[in-house]
Amino acid sequence: MKKIISFILIIPIIFSFSFSALAGSLSEQEICAVASGIAEYKRNGKETMFSGSFLESAGSTAGDWYPLGLSLFGFNEDYKAFLSALRDNVRERYESDEKLSSDKATEWHRIIISSLACGADPENFCVTKSGDTINLLADGVYYRKNIARQGINGYIWGLIALNTRNYAEPKDAVNTKDSILSELLSRQLENGGWSMTKAADTDITAMALIALSPFYGKNDEVTAAADKALSLLSDIQLENGGYAQSGIENSESCAEVITALCSLGIDPENDKRFIKNGLSPVDALLSYRLNNGSFTHSFVYDKENPSAVCGEANDMSCQQALIALGALYKMKTGGDTVFDFSAASVNSDGFDSVPKEPGAAQKALETLNVFFSDADKRKVFVSAALLIVIAVLVLSFIKRRKKKKQ
Repeated sequence: MKKIISFILIIPIIFSFSFSALAGSLSEQEICAVASGIAEYKRNGKETMFSGSFLESAGSTAGDWYPLGLSLFGFNEDYKAFLSALRDNVRERYESDEKLSSDKATEWHRIIISSLACGADPENFCVTKSGDTINLLADGVYYRKNIARQGINGYIWGLIALNTRNYAEPKDAVNTKDSILSELLSRQLENGGWSMTKAADTDITAMALIALSPFYGKNDEVTAAADKALSLLSDIQLENGGYAQSGIENSESCAEVITALCSLGIDPENDKRFIKNGLSPVDALLSYRLNNGSFTHSFVYDKENPSAVCGEANDMSCQQALIALGALYKMKTGGDTVFDFSAASVNSDGFDSVPKEPGAAQKALETLNVFFSDADKRKVFVSAALLIVIAVLVLSFIKRRKKKKQ
């Protein structure tokens, strides 16, 4: 009842933002209200988002960013249930030769961040079915020889992962903070941006700034590189305060820039470099908010991203908006930056608990339960059983007739 009353009270605040971008700064309460709208949309009437079919998304981009976004606001969710599903996913994938991925180191980096948001220790994340400890940092960063096989993303998110806490780097590590930082700086383009290809990319540039943020103001080379990138982001900002990716105006680009600015300690609502026609990246982000509290990718068809249907709710858009709002909320409340878990409490509780494989009888029972839960299959089974019974009766009758004749 308390949850229902709380939600009713925030409805007027939530929907006051629905139809136009907001000028000026959002209050902490307003930011929370918008974030609550995303959470309510995803819960869809359930007590917690982390239940039922949603848990099937643990270990994927569709699900792993939600624990981070929700935890930034301290929303009451069943993080333990998500962590359990995430461990099961990782344990199962570690049974294959490529483990989480043979190409994408970011699979490890994303799960490192998600595990921290759930209160787990990524260095003692879980154990394999044979009992070996899975150290996500070791496998995904320190000893990952092909960390940049997928491109610069591997360096960016590898550095973000290492900066989440004050980890002790192994002496024989293939990748360290210093080595990745050097690689990332060497790949900055002449105009100040970063890219997966050749032309500066809004999202990649913003992500690179997030990775560099812990060194900003402390390392002269990093500070100069970041300031150059900030000038680029200011120059390419649109007249409505927003950003485009591959020529398509979209919410995720706005969200990435907001998160980057907040990570660097720059106010995205009031810094003059990022105000165009009185509108900020935050105003632009809110313009993508739908009446049901969710966020859409774009109001323009994006042939590069056809799965993000024009003007409809999009999971990645919701997740990135939630994180950007969390970054803004943290800045206003004086909290840590989004990816800084140095003060967070993490533990290894339950990391070595391996679900027992069901025995043959249990597997058979589960198979039967699945079979009989399908109405069509039940009909087929009943019909087949009747035919078998009739056949047995007929055969029995024929045998008796033969015996009588003998």
